[in-house]
Amino acid sequence: MQYTYEAHVINDRLLPFVYHLDRVMDSSGLPNYHTNIELLFCFEGEGEVICDAQTYRFSVGDIIVINSNLLHTVISNKLVRYYCLIVDESFCNQNGIDITQRIFDAHIDDEEARNAYTAVCSAYASKEESKVIAIRHAVLGLLLTLNRRFSKKVEETASKNDVKNAKRIKKIVEYIHSNLNCNISLDDISEHVGISKYHLSRDFKKFTGNTIFEYLNMSRCKTAAMLISGGMSVSAAANECGFENLSYFSRTFKKYMGKLPSCLV
Repeated sequence: MQYTYEAHVINDRLLPFVYHLDRVMDSSGLPNYHTNIELLFCFEGEGEVICDAQTYRFSVGDIIVINSNLLHTVISNKLVRYYCLIVDESFCNQNGIDITQRIFDAHIDDEEARNAYTAVCSAYASKEESKVIAIRHAVLGLLLTLNRRFSKKVEETASKNDVKNAKRIKKIVEYIHSNLNCNISLDDISEHVGISKYHLSRDFKKFTGNTIFEYLNMSRCKTAAMLISGGMSVSAAANECGFENLSYFSRTFKKYMGKLPSCLV
């Protein structure tokens, strides 16, 4: 499984969405990017969302729109809980919203938009017979509100340097995930990307909210958790993810996952 480019599997053609509750506590999520737009709605706590090096506050009532192909992550020093709605590109296109030609405002603090998002949550919680229709209607209503009031045509607003740096960060993320079981160093990554270690470390922190080695260890632990949950032994999963010392793996795993790897067995 990749945590870099996040491919969304949509099994229901009538509901081409991914919808769930999420939380981040005393940490940050794994940076990722995807073609579909993602809408976050905070209902508890506070944190920040980083989208291609731009940082936005994220507290109760805030809506964050993550536009197509932006590298993003949610961070919080305490706790933030939020709804996450990912809308498949095909649904947008079928309803006249070309996400390659329009860009939504990233941070929205607006009552009408909140009401529209709340309608989506209510539709998903409903047990009525026409639930599918209600969800589609609510999602379309939310998109209509955002498209009318909080979007504009794509323009060359980002500098060429910003675009170049974003591409480099994605290249770093992809390199890390291709070498999770290797003892990679800053020198290795610097050589692969073609920039100095100083700029490498500075830009990665700016774009993701994590240092490179925080991200590397977080990714290794996430992958190890998936392997252990799938039946692999703790020691085998540690080795598969580049941890040579089992004690160090357990400490690192607890730091990023909040529990010991043995709890997953």
